[in-house]
Amino acid sequence: MNLVIWMLAGGLLGWLAFSFLGVNVARGRFLSTLIGAFGGALGGREVAPIFASPVAGEFSMTAMFFALAVAAIFLVLSQLMSSHLDL
Repeated sequence: MNLVIWMLAGGLLGWLAFSFLGVNVARGRFLSTLIGAFGGALGGREVAPIFASPVAGEFSMTAMFFALAVAAIFLVLSQLMSSHLDL
């Protein structure tokens, strides 16, 4: 269940980045949401236990922070790659 929450939070971040900030406009809303959801899942499940949470997959506000941070990093990196490669 926690994985779904992290994916929804990351997907929402991707959707907001597309809708309001104009990030990843060339790829569209669906792909921006998908990148955010993947980043949220990876951040909450894999990155958060490395830095803060003692148990992998455990929900906490720290894990949510890492999920959103990794989702934001993925969105920024995808935007940089897109503009650099001119896709």
